[in-house]
Amino acid sequence: MVKAVVLVKSPKKLIAARLKRISSVKESFAVSGQFDAVAIIDVNVLTHVLLAQCLENHIVTKEEFKWVSLSAMVGSISDNYLGGWYSYRMTKAALNMFIRGLAIEWKRKNPNASVVAMHPGTTDSPMSSPFKVRPDKLYSPDLSANRIVKVIDSLDPSRTGLFINWDGNLINF
Repeated sequence: MVKAVVLVKSPKKLIAARLKRISSVKESFAVSGQFDAVAIIDVNVLTHVLLAQCLENHIVTKEEFKWVSLSAMVGSISDNYLGGWYSYRMTKAALNMFIRGLAIEWKRKNPNASVVAMHPGTTDSPMSSPFKVRPDKLYSPDLSANRIVKVIDSLDPSRTGLFINWDGNLINF
C-alpha cells in the first residue's frame, strides 16, 4: 500500500477518501473500543504522507514554513513502559519516523522549514472516553488547541525534526 502512495501523482482524491475514513474509524472506535490496524495506519500515517506529497512542490525556498503533525506520547519507542495498544503505538511511531525523515528532506529544500511531531496531551474526546485518564491529565479541546498554537508559534528552523510535547519540551523518539 505504501508503494502505491509514493506513486500517486495527484493524491487529493485519496486524501478526501481518507478523511472520510477517519470519521468511520473514530465512530467504530467509539462503539467497539478497538482499532482496525489497517484503518488506523490510513488515519495516523498515510494522511500525513499524502498531504506532504501535495505540498512538496509548493514549499518556497526562503519563506518560513511550519508543519506540525499531531502524534502521541505512546508513539515514543523509548517511553514505552506499559506495552499494549499495538496498532495505535506502531502507527504513531511510524508517523514520528516519517516526520523525522520529512524534516531532513524539506530542510534541504527550505532552510527555514520547521517540521515536527507534537503530542497535544490527552484531549477529552470520544476516543479518550473509554480509557481511565486522571482528570488532571485530560485536557479540554480548547486548552489542547491553544497549546498546539503556542507550540507552532514557538517553532523555528533549529527545532525541525523533533518530537515536541504540548508544553514545548522534547520527547525522545
